[in-house]
Amino acid sequence: MKKLLALTLVAASITGAAACGGTEQDTDVSSAESVVDNPYGGLEVPSPTPSEPILKLVNRGNVISLSIDDLRKYPTVRVTVFEPFVKQNIEFVGVAMEELFRAVGIEPADTVLTVALNEYTYSNVAREFTGTQAFIAYEQSGGPILMSRGGPLRIIVPNNTPLAESLEVWNWSLAEIRVE
Repeated sequence: MKKLLALTLVAASITGAAACGGTEQDTDVSSAESVVDNPYGGLEVPSPTPSEPILKLVNRGNVISLSIDDLRKYPTVRVTVFEPFVKQNIEFVGVAMEELFRAVGIEPADTVLTVALNEYTYSNVAREFTGTQAFIAYEQSGGPILMSRGGPLRIIVPNNTPLAESLEVWNWSLAEIRVE
């Protein structure tokens, strides 16, 4: 019995020592852990350049493509909201959806479809976005919104407004807004 116990302890020691050796697999686990630490999930992806067109607004035949630089030319909205996905207060900076709707001629009664890079869509009447002061954010906590954090553009809805509780409206990685 003592010999069996001794052999089991030796085998466990060898197995444990082998498991502690540094391998590429350990590096992969570390990378996976950092992804888990990201509350939004996903890997880091480089942000687009400020002059690169990243948002398309479409109202029938009227099409406008906008970059971050273009969006910064509009009046700025700066709001701290309780971000429902990470459950903490975060400051976002962007442009009111009402400003963008006006630029492309979207009327309050128009049905608007928002489309993300991954083709996720959300549809609602334009007045629902403008009535809740929804905006397109291009900055989060003082810097660009990383792709891994739902950027470079996100729809943000201020707290205590009718759409704030509807998680579907918080479209991440927004690529297009169009009239249906």
